[in-house]
Amino acid sequence: WSDQRDNFPNEISQWNDTDGDGYGDNASGNLFDSCILDYGDSNKAQYWGCPDADGDGWADDIDDFISDISQWLDSDGDGFGDSIIGFEGDSCPSVVGNSTEDFYGCEDIDGDGWSNSGDAFPNEPTQWSDRDFDGYGDNQEIGADLIDAFPGDSSQWNDTDEDGHGDNPFGTQGDWFPNDPTRWQDSDQD
Repeated sequence: WSDQRDNFPNEISQWNDTDGDGYGDNASGNLFDSCILDYGDSNKAQYWGCPDADGDGWADDIDDFISDISQWLDSDGDGFGDSIIGFEGDSCPSVVGNSTEDFYGCEDIDGDGWSNSGDAFPNEPTQWSDRDFDGYGDNQEIGADLIDAFPGDSSQWNDTDEDGHGDNPFGTQGDWFPNDPTRWQDSDQD
């Protein structure tokens, strides 16, 4: 090819560029255009010259997130990208997961948003935290199960008569009369 018709005068393996994106049409040459008829600037995975809507370098047809520059691959197909430093990066990229609270994309059996590994109650959707490790949850919302009436006191969790003292008489704030809201203390424990 003469230099007047050669789009790549300094590259012997390329000479024509049909779509004018800077990548040559010769598939056996250097930096060949993977999308000869479509102008594009993709430059990752040896897939050059194809449309790349988000500008991350990954061609739209191999980019799992065509409108997110920080993600391009979702190995497990759960909707969270493999780039941990990208938007909502998948902390468990080889496991299909739906967690969103502590980690993105990890297994969450009860569907409360907390990953099984970060959930003190992985099978109870209304609880996920247990600061005092007594087996009752910190979530005090109406409708929640296993509510800890005393989330900062591991010796107490329930208050049947609602007098502010826990049903365990031997714990701190203990109630020797758990069914009587007018009495709670028994100094001599008789």
